[in-house]
Amino acid sequence: MKGKGIIFDLDGTLLDTLHDLGEAMNTVLRVYGIPEHTLGMYRTFVGEGIENLVRRVLPEVQRDDEVLVNRLVEKMRVEYR
Repeated sequence: MKGKGIIFDLDGTLLDTLHDLGEAMNTVLRVYGIPEHTLGMYRTFVGEGIENLVRRVLPEVQRDDEVLVNRLVEKMRVEYR
């Protein structure tokens, strides 16, 4: 018999983690010399995963830089833990 389980995605649904996400992302941006954003702006950036968050916070000319995006996604995962 296989076990059953339930998985919840709590970020933004049951828990307000906007402040934590914004602080962590701004820390990563700061390390790379990329302009930071106000915590209020993160309301427009979050949703659909960390990769989309990273692309949305980057200046438009850097959003298609796959090496940079992947590096920031990795750093964001570490920082957000």
